[in-house]
Amino acid sequence: DVPTDILQGARLLFVCNPNNPTGKLFTREELLGLIDKCRENEVILFVDEAFIELADPSQTIVDLVESNDHLFIQRSLTKAFAIPGIRMGFGVASVKMATLLNNARLSWNLGCVAEEVSTVLMNMEGGCYSRYLLESREMIAREREFLMQRLERRGFKPLESTVNYIYVDISDLSMDSTELTERMAAHGVLIRDCSSFQDLGGHHIRIAVRTREENQRIVDCIRQVIQEWGKEQAILYLERNLAKARDKGSLGSNRECNYYPCHYEGQDCTFCFCPFYPCQDERTDGKWITGSSGNDVWSCLECRIVHEPDVVEKMLAVLTAEGCTEEALKKAWEKVMEPQLCSSQ
Repeated sequence: DVPTDILQGARLLFVCNPNNPTGKLFTREELLGLIDKCRENEVILFVDEAFIELADPSQTIVDLVESNDHLFIQRSLTKAFAIPGIRMGFGVASVKMATLLNNARLSWNLGCVAEEVSTVLMNMEGGCYSRYLLESREMIAREREFLMQRLERRGFKPLESTVNYIYVDISDLSMDSTELTERMAAHGVLIRDCSSFQDLGGHHIRIAVRTREENQRIVDCIRQVIQEWGKEQAILYLERNLAKARDKGSLGSNRECNYYPCHYEGQDCTFCFCPFYPCQDERTDGKWITGSSGNDVWSCLECRIVHEPDVVEKMLAVLTAEGCTEEALKKAWEKVMEPQLCSSQ
């Protein structure tokens, strides 16, 4: 859908297919119209197909270069065969374009190690449909679905992908991509912070599709990081609200919150982040549930107690007097929560 007036002022158009970082694959039919439009406007269409062997090689347009001097396809062995140290890429073009490029390229643009490895791989029986690549695509599709299902949680919106990575929108998560990436790195798990991509801000990450064990570790690490962050936020939120409450009393409902009402209409949101989480006390109507990772996690979705106005008032009375400490929270539980829980039994 590139407008003709833009093409008229261009010499070269780059298209990444499958796209990086979204993982979207344009079909062959979708690109045919663009090929014609570029040729009509004398624009070279440069298509980067570095990941297509891991997606669907039947959608390639590489066979069309022979009759088109305005089409160039870039391919790579690095991605499909996991050989980043070799750094082997190659181009496919018409005889006319290839001759021009050969006249301009460096004389020594390929080392002997890369040449040996590349020659073997490019002569692999079956090519894009070799046993290795067929099994790779099957494994990637299976593990990608596993990850997609477990990444679909509040704050995470994974985009459908065709390759071995998933682009995730985290704009609804209170953490930005840089903080999430750094927190996961502290646990030994590396994901891609997409804030360096043009105009994306701090709202997107890219996660690699790996083995089942590694994918499970990614999911577990995300859950752990969010829990740790939530506890930190609970303390910060509590300290801030206690300071305000000393001057104004109960803060009441925050109706501007994106999730209000998360429990019931008219709830008191002074303790938006529960200072007792995870209390693991089923008398609160909290319970153990199976999380997206398949592990049991404590859910307080059905707990209303810390949002009841009278409970909030009593907790504020304790905490404003005692301060925001572990001992103060313990005292608030004993003085306020325990009587409340006992009376509801």
